[in-house]
Amino acid sequence: MGQWLRWGLVLTAVTVVALSSREWSVYEWFVSGQQWAVEHPVWAAGLFVLAYMSTVLLLGPAWPFAVASGATFGLAGGFALSTMAANLTAMTAFLIARHLGRMPLQRWLERFTPWQAWEHIMARGGWRIVVLLRLSPVVPFNVQNYLYGLSNIGFWPCTLASLVAMVPGTLLYVYLGWLGQWTLSGTKPSTPLGMAGWLLAVAGLVATVVLTLYLTYLARQALTARTASLVQAGAHPCPETKAVHPSLPCRHRPLGTCSQDESLSTRSS
Repeated sequence: MGQWLRWGLVLTAVTVVALSSREWSVYEWFVSGQQWAVEHPVWAAGLFVLAYMSTVLLLGPAWPFAVASGATFGLAGGFALSTMAANLTAMTAFLIARHLGRMPLQRWLERFTPWQAWEHIMARGGWRIVVLLRLSPVVPFNVQNYLYGLSNIGFWPCTLASLVAMVPGTLLYVYLGWLGQWTLSGTKPSTPLGMAGWLLAVAGLVATVVLTLYLTYLARQALTARTASLVQAGAHPCPETKAVHPSLPCRHRPLGTCSQDESLSTRSS
């Protein structure tokens, strides 16, 4: 439901901007900005990546930047820039959380059962959980970046999984921005889009939305099933998961990581 609402808001925003372009001179502003980006491509790309990273690291939304990149830099250029900015942001947030947050917060977080379950799921699922969460954003993108750094997953498995799994969503938002650019251009007689161009653009948008929704549905189903199986597996002692936190007392380890003797000694104490 959240994904439908978000995409509906994006489509509404693109439509409103297109319909009001004459009254608000949106087209002139857009052309001026695009012209500056064409004349100063390095500066424009650098400012875009910097603004993207600064906003998302402060837990702001990422999708407006992806839409803007499609409108400003085109489909290929916008996708490349948005992908680079998204992955640099994810890597930076991961490293911040891993080196500045994991050690100070670890003891405190492990007091909570949901965090124990999260640690256990990440220890057993690893990069597969990252792929499923990126495709099915149960947790917002900007929050995910920090959660992975606080968990026990490695940097490179998380980074490579994110690189692949963020492609469908990024492509959809960039496509919307690119289509919005065509809409603005279509309001001027000097740059007519043509019926065939509009049909191809709309067909491509529908195909992208359907594909993204289908992948989201599959990822959500797989994530639910895998999470349930991992949590259920954590309810039984498993020697291989004890290595996740070998130095912690039994009561502070993730579920299912204590031997029977340790559990009995913990209860008696």
